[in-house]
Amino acid sequence: METSADKLARDLLRLDDLDGASRVAEDEIRRVEDHGGNPEIWRFRFVQADIMRLRGHAEEALKYLEGQGSLYPPEASDAESLIALQMHRGYCCGLLGRYQRSHLLLAQAEEKAGRASLLDSSAEFTSARQ
Repeated sequence: METSADKLARDLLRLDDLDGASRVAEDEIRRVEDHGGNPEIWRFRFVQADIMRLRGHAEEALKYLEGQGSLYPPEASDAESLIALQMHRGYCCGLLGRYQRSHLLLAQAEEKAGRASLLDSSAEFTSARQ
């Protein structure tokens, strides 16, 4: 479920206000962590990774996603975040020229999205592969 803060962060990204999007994401990550965390936190971690990637730091974004994913993985019941994490990692790998790993991560994420009936993600997979 999208929150107003999530929508604001994404809108700021679309408007190329990376600093504004980062502030919103950082504030929300802190707020959620202070209250024990929940699946919502991953939406803001993806915003942070997108900002790193858009600033030309795909390697940093990949390390951030992998670090957060191993320290604080999405809950098993949060299929959307698990799939998005794999998709974002695959996209970063593609940008870094790690095409075999990228293809594998994106294919696995797409398969999981199909099994979880998250068909909204199919356009994102097509975009990530290009």
